[in-house]
Amino acid sequence: MDLGLGQTEAGRELGVCRATLANWEWGRAQPPVGRMPAVIRFLGYDPHPDPMTVGETLRAYRRALGLTQRELGVQLGMHRSVLGKVEIGAERPSESSSSSGLYWTRPAPSVSEVERVGFRNLHATS
Repeated sequence: MDLGLGQTEAGRELGVCRATLANWEWGRAQPPVGRMPAVIRFLGYDPHPDPMTVGETLRAYRRALGLTQRELGVQLGMHRSVLGKVEIGAERPSESSSSSGLYWTRPAPSVSEVERVGFRNLHATS
């Protein structure tokens, strides 16, 4: 994507300095999760691969909101270590892993479905 912006101008749009943006572009660093909403808005898409699993969908949703695992875990009533395991596929969300009753008995929801109904309500939409 070429918007005709230099690194300084693009960095200004994203709220970072030119050197930070250059490090992101060259793969020397990743944008912190708190910057991801701005990156996604700027690009018009999430630069990460499309999620294929429940955990990947959860991570994409969390990243799009700019939340850490701890912050989303608090919202869901789930410890961040459990959330981390769900994101990497080592654990499947279940009622026992969340005080919000988070669980799935169907294929992983898409990010657009998560955005449409809200993450906490996904278990009620099956």
